[in-house]
Amino acid sequence: MNWSAFDNPQSLILGALMFVTAFLLWRNTVLMRRLKSGGPLEGASTSGSQLGKATSQLTHTASALQIELHHFLREVEGRMAHKTAALDEMLRETDAELERLEGLLEEQRQTIPMPGDSAKSSAGVKSSTDEPVMVSIKQRRMIGWLAKAGFNVEEIANFVQLDRVEVERCLNESAHDQSHRRAA
Repeated sequence: MNWSAFDNPQSLILGALMFVTAFLLWRNTVLMRRLKSGGPLEGASTSGSQLGKATSQLTHTASALQIELHHFLREVEGRMAHKTAALDEMLRETDAELERLEGLLEEQRQTIPMPGDSAKSSAGVKSSTDEPVMVSIKQRRMIGWLAKAGFNVEEIANFVQLDRVEVERCLNESAHDQSHRRAA
């Protein structure tokens, strides 16, 4: 049996309605058979008109429940449609933002050289060019820590795999930034 059909709340409500309707019809049939066969209701003072009224009340109640259930199903369906539309809109916005971020990332990759992208010299240190090499924040922090620890420029350059000129430039910028902070 395929149980995936019962994942939908509407299917569950419809199944419950069918069960209640079947139960009421079965109960009505059993009562009518007992009345005709002279069963336990034979000695009761219930007249045929009272039984007819009870049956019509039961039918009316079942119809009212069916109408109420139909309205409830429509309300639930409306809520689900609204939530589905909201989720679809959020998905579209997320996809658009993801595309925008991917575009920015690709743009960044094209404009900013990543560590290891440029040709390295045989000593494992980036070759110096007239163009300044972009030094990452992690590399700048490492240069600062190594300088405070007492390493010389050549040792720092070998460790962070940058040209000596770039390491000196970073140290000078760092010293320049610190002097501005102190003055402020």
